[in-house]
Amino acid sequence: MTFPTDHHEGMIGWSSHGWEPAREALLVQAMLTLAGRAGSFPLLYQDAAAAVDLPPGFTRSDGVSALHARLVGDPAVGALLVVHAEPRLRGFTALCQRVARGMSDGADVVVVRRALTQERRTAENARLAELLHTDALTGVVSRAGWEGRPRARGATPQPQRLDELARDRRRRRPQGRQR
Repeated sequence: MTFPTDHHEGMIGWSSHGWEPAREALLVQAMLTLAGRAGSFPLLYQDAAAAVDLPPGFTRSDGVSALHARLVGDPAVGALLVVHAEPRLRGFTALCQRVARGMSDGADVVVVRRALTQERRTAENARLAELLHTDALTGVVSRAGWEGRPRARGATPQPQRLDELARDRRRRRPQGRQR
């Protein structure tokens, strides 16, 4: 999951290898609850049945046997939650914990930061496309906008209300400078 920022609303997702939550909404709420505890990460629950503070969605009755949560990035941009699920009852060995640490460290650079950068680029490209297709002075569709519009096969482009555009242009000229 990624945490919300000024430029990003936050995202939650998961990859499953045999375990799925009974109710997707419950898992999302459980992840948000754990994200609220990010100040106490890393979290390690070796036995979900013995844990009293796991949110619904991550309890033994939900099929979870152990849970490990780590922050991604410094400063934190998200969290990685790794779950061992039933039917294999097991906790997190030292190796599992090192793997989770490596995944969260690698996710910072490779996955999360790249995804956030891509989101910013997409928004910027949409803004630039809007600027390209709109005349900054008049606010009407620019030539690039007209040329990019789909038209019927065989149809030729026709002038569109050029008389109004010329009239607007004359109105905007400063007084005393007429041609």
